[in-house]
Formats: sequence, C-alpha cells, structure tokens
Amino acid sequence: MNGWTNRATWLIELWFNPESLQDVRSAKEHFETAIDKVPDFLKDFIDSDVNWEELEEQFKEDEEDDEEDDEEPEEWIMKQQVHFDEMNSHDE
Repeated sequence: MNGWTNRATWLIELWFNPESLQDVRSAKEHFETAIDKVPDFLKDFIDSDVNWEELEEQFKEDEEDDEEDDEEPEEWIMKQQVHFDEMNSHDE
C-alpha cells in the first residue's frame, strides 16, 4: 500500500508524518497508549499490525549520517587533508 508493508503502517506515516527516528518512537508510544484505552471488543476491529521496524528503517541512515556529522572539527580537517593529498598525488 503506497510503498508500505500494510495499511496500518501507511496510516501511521500518513497521520503522524514522522520526520526522525524519535518521531517514529513517539508515534509508537502514542499509538500503543491509545490502543490500550480502547475497549477489548473494539480492538478486534482495529488493524494494529503496524510494521514499526519499516518505519524506523527509513531514518536509520539519517541517524548514522548525523553521527558522522558529530565528529570533531580536527578529525574532519584531517580527513579532508588526506583526501586533498590523495588527489594531488595523482596529478604528479
């Protein structure tokens, strides 16, 4: 359904519109809290088979990129210097 595993997963994306891993986790907590408040006989009518892993997966790469962005400026400068040196060594 629209690129998602199932309708429940798609609806979480639609209604909560998570933009980060933390947003997905907050949506999950909010959703599960709301489901717990529903009377048991109505729970049978609710499709709660949300694929939370799929929703989280879309942000795992972003989180890893953010960790790389957190490196110390000195480390970044050294990496750039190595890259620059490698580029110049090919010109010689």
